[in-house]
Amino acid sequence: LCAEQGRAPHRIFCGLAPITHPNDLPFMEHLGVNVPPAARAAIGDDPEQMGERSIRWVVDLYRQVLDRLDPRLRVPLDVCIECTAPRNVTAAADLLGRLQEAVGG
Repeated sequence: LCAEQGRAPHRIFCGLAPITHPNDLPFMEHLGVNVPPAARAAIGDDPEQMGERSIRWVVDLYRQVLDRLDPRLRVPLDVCIECTAPRNVTAAADLLGRLQEAVGG
């Protein structure tokens, strides 16, 4: 539609955040984030493993988005890594690095 109107495509922002503690889930829901049951199951509830599991989930999800994005549409896709709590700073940095590796950036 943008091309038909002679306009640049609208930029899409993907807000991504690691989940490292069971308390992160209710907080994210409070913010309006829908965490699907499949994500909850994959991430689990063990704080020792949640960070790594959520990073793997997010990276896989982002790869799926890129794989399904029609390159003919030339839609600008940006990523915003969210850090929802001070305890998530390291996991957020790890997520950024893993996403860069995943997309070759």
